[in-house]
Amino acid sequence: MKTHERFVCNIALVFAILCILGVHTSFAQCTASLFAGGTGTETDPYQISTPEQLQNLNKCLGSSYQNNYYVLNNDIDLSLYLSETGNNDGKGWQPIGSSSSSSFYGKFNGDGHKVSGLWINRPAQNVGLFGYTGAEIRNIGVEIDDGNGGVRGGYINVGGLVGWNDRGTIVNSYATGSVTGSEVNFVGGLVGYNSGTISNSYATGTAGSDKYGSVVGGLVGQNKGTISN
Repeated sequence: MKTHERFVCNIALVFAILCILGVHTSFAQCTASLFAGGTGTETDPYQISTPEQLQNLNKCLGSSYQNNYYVLNNDIDLSLYLSETGNNDGKGWQPIGSSSSSSFYGKFNGDGHKVSGLWINRPAQNVGLFGYTGAEIRNIGVEIDDGNGGVRGGYINVGGLVGWNDRGTIVNSYATGSVTGSEVNFVGGLVGYNSGTISNSYATGTAGSDKYGSVVGGLVGQNKGTISN
């Protein structure tokens, strides 16, 4: 068998094995078409104007996108978006980033705007507007919809803004409303678990857990990083 034919056969075999194992073999691409404008650079960041475009950040996960820049053009109300069939499967907002292997990086600037109408009901780890992130997040407010149960997660790391801030930076930001964990440790009004830097930020409302002995804080559930002001 010729070398190129052997290569093609090997690739086909790999994809067949992945299909048998139920592994998803297509990969999302973070492109300008997902946003309202911009090219993702510091001087021309990707522009976010709608809930759909904000949710599209889940297609921009991983370290390969750590040099991307994003900016909110306006306030975003999630109320209608999260009430529409098919957008949430009854579980509310899908957190941006879910684990260390699918973390949100890059530079996100809320530009003084807020995201309102946020609610989540997912029995998972790393739950918040941003689930798992090592990004730079600044100048954004989050207003949680307590009427729909607020932000509720399970297992570990639940926060209003970020579930797990893994060596990322949060500046000039806030979250308001209720944050609750079910079978969970590390629940915070702003951040569930912080191993990065938080400055000039705050949270108001309530933070709690259904599980006795959980680690809960009004601002941060567990802090292994730096908090100032």
